[in-house]
Amino acid sequence: MSDPEDAPIFAAAVISRPDIVLSNDFETFHSARAKAFWKRHGIQLESLYGLLCLFGRRKRKEGEGRA
Repeated sequence: MSDPEDAPIFAAAVISRPDIVLSNDFETFHSARAKAFWKRHGIQLESLYGLLCLFGRRKRKEGEGRA
C-alpha cells in the first residue's frame, strides 16, 4: 500500500467481507502486494472492464486474467 489514506479501504473490505472489490486504481489495488492481500482474505478483485467480463458483456483478452 503506497498511500496511508487507502488503509481504511483495505480494513473496511476485511470487516465487511465482500465477494468482489471493484477498483480501477491499478497502482494501489491491483499491485502484487494488494492482490496477495485480497487473495489471503478470499476477496475477488476486478476492474470495471473485468466486471463487464464477469457478466458476459465483454470477453477477457488472451492471457488476461485475475491474479
